[in-house]
Amino acid sequence: MYSQRFGPFPNAGLETDMRSMFLAFLAIAVIAVAADLGLDRAGFSSQEASTGAAVRLD
Repeated sequence: MYSQRFGPFPNAGLETDMRSMFLAFLAIAVIAVAADLGLDRAGFSSQEASTGAAVRLD
């Protein structure tokens, strides 16, 4: 069967597809780490959000 995207070779675009998938995974990891660090620095950590005057943390 002839595919217009890949031509007569069904695995012709496999390297490009895998590269974009790995770049997407890398982008997800970078965004997650940046969000964690940014929210922690802004004061939105779970420790700061869930403590009050009557809570003592060691």
